[in-house]
Amino acid sequence: MIVLRSDLLTGFKNKLFEIELKTTDNNLVFKNNKLTCELSSKTSKHGFKISGFIFNNIVNCCDRCLQEYVLNDKIKITFLISNQKNDNIIDNYDVLYWSDKADRVNLKDTLLEILFLEVPFKKLCSNNCKGICLDCGINLNNEPCSCED
Repeated sequence: MIVLRSDLLTGFKNKLFEIELKTTDNNLVFKNNKLTCELSSKTSKHGFKISGFIFNNIVNCCDRCLQEYVLNDKIKITFLISNQKNDNIIDNYDVLYWSDKADRVNLKDTLLEILFLEVPFKKLCSNNCKGICLDCGINLNNEPCSCED
């Protein structure tokens, strides 16, 4: 996801970005093989403030029933793009550093890191997931099994 310096200088609001991704280094799989986000940019004292949402469309596998599911939620993000390597910039923001001479910045890896941190430890399709029968393997969410307890 490339953002040009000229776009950052003029600023943008609620701009939709989409990247085609089949798989990532972290083995994240996306519905329709696309990472989508809606971002806004404005200049700040230390660079450019980026804010908006990443659409979480990661395909997960439920730990109880083994069925694939997608959360389809939005993750709010805010970070700075800056060429100043100063630890005291602003404590409330993550900072993406880039060269003052660069005419573009690639946000793909930063957005993927944010999404990777959102992957739950315990992946459940729903809080009420019944799982699978340990004897016959039937998904108990879809049908009851005839195994004896």
